[in-house]
Amino acid sequence: MRTRYDTILSTAEAGNPPRPRRPGTRGRVTQSPAERDLRIPKLKQKVPGCFRSNTGAGDFAIIRSYLSTLRKQSGDMFNLLVLTFQGRPPMPQLE
Repeated sequence: MRTRYDTILSTAEAGNPPRPRRPGTRGRVTQSPAERDLRIPKLKQKVPGCFRSNTGAGDFAIIRSYLSTLRKQSGDMFNLLVLTFQGRPPMPQLE
């Protein structure tokens, strides 16, 4: 079991190498967009009573993923949310 775990970690590390530090900078290395996307759901797990059901957690993940994708592709979240609530949601462009 331990060998399988180590293999998974090695594969993940090879596919996601640490971000290099820019010369002349101090402090923590900035997070990648994927790391930022994971921060809020992980934080919500720690808050007591945050996800009261698996359905609620799933709904949160879908909405969060949709908004994150739109933000990365276009940026003007207010107008995109207005369109969504008017029943004309913009669809993210899939690669």
